[in-house]
Amino acid sequence: MKRIPAYSIGWIAKEYIMNNKVFEVHSVFSKGVYVELDGDIVFDIAISRVRSEAGITINPDAFSRWPVDLSRYISRGDRVIVDEDLIALGNTLEIDLRGAEVYIANTVRKGKICGATYNKEDFEWLTRKTANIAILLEKLSAEEAEALNEIIRKIRRMAGEGNMGESLFEILREYIGLGRGLTPVFDDFAAGILTIYNSLATRCSGIRPLELKIEDLRRTTDISKYMLKIAVRGAIYEPIEKILSAGNRCKMLEHIIDLLSIGHSSGAAFSMGIIAGLMISV
Repeated sequence: MKRIPAYSIGWIAKEYIMNNKVFEVHSVFSKGVYVELDGDIVFDIAISRVRSEAGITINPDAFSRWPVDLSRYISRGDRVIVDEDLIALGNTLEIDLRGAEVYIANTVRKGKICGATYNKEDFEWLTRKTANIAILLEKLSAEEAEALNEIIRKIRRMAGEGNMGESLFEILREYIGLGRGLTPVFDDFAAGILTIYNSLATRCSGIRPLELKIEDLRRTTDISKYMLKIAVRGAIYEPIEKILSAGNRCKMLEHIIDLLSIGHSSGAAFSMGIIAGLMISV
């Protein structure tokens, strides 16, 4: 059995493995595994340098001596067994958590950014730049980028009228399940907004977090359901902390570009959702 050291484990994933010892592989890709419990995806394992509060990350350097393709070693339905600090995936792969740092986004969790001031024009500039870069990198089509921009304009108009909360989610509900990919483009965008809104607006302004209803998720994929559920919990990816701590919009854009590496279109649509969430949350 091959043993790989984990780079980090998010606090949400840690909660699950502390309270449960047997899971199952829901799906596996070359650089990621989704793990389920009682039919629902509960955490993911990714070969990435981007830490997440929801999953376990493995530094790509750990694969220097053998192929970086998890699907060569694991299959859907394989048992996932937790034995203290070791996680066995099937009979061929073992994740070693002993040196893994528990990732908690303290910038957000401790309210360090509450009271910070941001220039709204910077967010508009970031939206344009992110969309253009995503199109150039073929992460989004021009049509997808324009559709997302139209939703952002609608959300901004609503925010200007002081009409947020459930009205925001009514807009997002219209689009859940629409778009291409394992996680449809509009779901990725919704996840970005929900991550920020439920992390910042609720913590800094005392606003009630938005919640998902079962019927909202019936139109989309299992992986997208997982993504939206952790977004509702406000699960943060490390570049988001860096975006919030950046001193200027150019630095913010650098960290947004880090998010573009997630999936094909997922990181791009998620990033645009993050920016839209910032527009209405800070």
